[in-house]
Amino acid sequence: MDFIKAEIDISALRHNFRQVRKLAGRDTLVCAVIKDNAYGHGLLPVAAVMADEGADSLAVADLSDAEKLRSAGFKLPILNISGILPCQAADAVKLHVSQTVSTFAGLLALEKAAKKQNKCALVHIEVDCGMGRLGVPAREFSPLFEKAKGFKNIFVEGIFTHFPSADTGIPATKKQAGLFRKAVRQCPSNIIYHSANSAALINCRETRMDMVRPGLMLYGLYPEGTEKKIKLKPALSLKTSVIMVKKAKKGDRVSYNGTYRTMKDTELAALPIGYGDGFSRLLSNTGEVIIRGKRYPVAGRVCMDLTMLDIGKHSGIKPGDEATLIGKNGGENITASEIALKCKTIPYEVVCGINKGIKRIYF
Repeated sequence: MDFIKAEIDISALRHNFRQVRKLAGRDTLVCAVIKDNAYGHGLLPVAAVMADEGADSLAVADLSDAEKLRSAGFKLPILNISGILPCQAADAVKLHVSQTVSTFAGLLALEKAAKKQNKCALVHIEVDCGMGRLGVPAREFSPLFEKAKGFKNIFVEGIFTHFPSADTGIPATKKQAGLFRKAVRQCPSNIIYHSANSAALINCRETRMDMVRPGLMLYGLYPEGTEKKIKLKPALSLKTSVIMVKKAKKGDRVSYNGTYRTMKDTELAALPIGYGDGFSRLLSNTGEVIIRGKRYPVAGRVCMDLTMLDIGKHSGIKPGDEATLIGKNGGENITASEIALKCKTIPYEVVCGINKGIKRIYF
C-alpha cells in the first residue's frame, strides 16, 4: 500500500458542511455522520473538521468509533445510530454516548448498566416508519416510550426515524415523515426529534425538524438526483503510481482468464492497486484511470493488488507517473458516482470500500 494514497481536501469538507448549515438553518442542530471511518475519509481528522465548523454532535455506528473519539479528546455529544448487544450497554454509558434503542431489552440493559455506574443513560428511540430495518414499529412506539419514561437511570434525549428513499421517493418520504409525527405527537417538546439524512435535507424541507443527520453530502457526494439542487465539492481523491510499462503484441491476453485481448501492438501499464485496496473487481475491462490528464482503460481482470491498463504505443508514460483512480488529473475527472454507475452500486460503497490501511493525506 506504500504506492497508494487517498488525498482528502479539508477545504471541501468545510464547504460541504457550510452548505448543510445553510440548508438546515441556524436554529436546527447538525449531527455530522462520520460512521465507517467517515465514509472512508478518516474518522479523527474528519471529526476535527466537523467540530471546528460547529457541528452540534457526531454520529457513529460502532461503539469502538465512539471510544476512539473520546480517547482523542472529543467532548461533543456522540450518537450511536446503530444497535448494540446487551453486553455493550456498560460501554455506551461509560463513554457517555447517546445510544439508539428499539426494544425493551435494549432499554433494560442500559438501565442496569447506568444504575451500576451511578449514571444516566442517554437514549434516542428509533421509530420504523417504513425503513424495515432497526427501529420500533410506529404502531408499537407509545408503549415502548412509556416504559422508557419509567426507568430512573434513562433519559430519552431524542426520537428519530430514517428514510429508505428520500432521494428518489419524495412523496413516500413526506408520508413517512407524517407517520413519524403522528407517532410522537403526545411526546414532550424538550426531546430532540430528527429524521433528515442528506437526501431528505436537500429534497424535503418538512423533514428537518430539530436536528438533521447529513452523511454523504458532507463528503461532496450527491444523493441520487440532487446534483442540480446544491453545490458540493468531492473531498477524496484516490491515487497510485505506475510501477511497470511493458510492450504487448496484437492478440496478447491480459490478466486472469485472458478476458482482455489487445487489438493491436500496444503498451501495458501496471498499477499496484486492486480489489484488496478497494478498487473493485467489477471495474475489470470497464474502468478507467487518468494518467497525465488522459483516460486509459482497465485491461483485463482487476487483481487483488494489481491492475493493468492499455496505454497505447506512444503515451510516454513511465514508471513513477501518478495515476488517478478517483479525482481530477489535468482536464479529466473521475468521480465516485461514475465508478458506482459502472459497478452498479452506490457512491457510499465506493468510498467506504477504500482499505483503511491506505494512507490518508490531508491538505
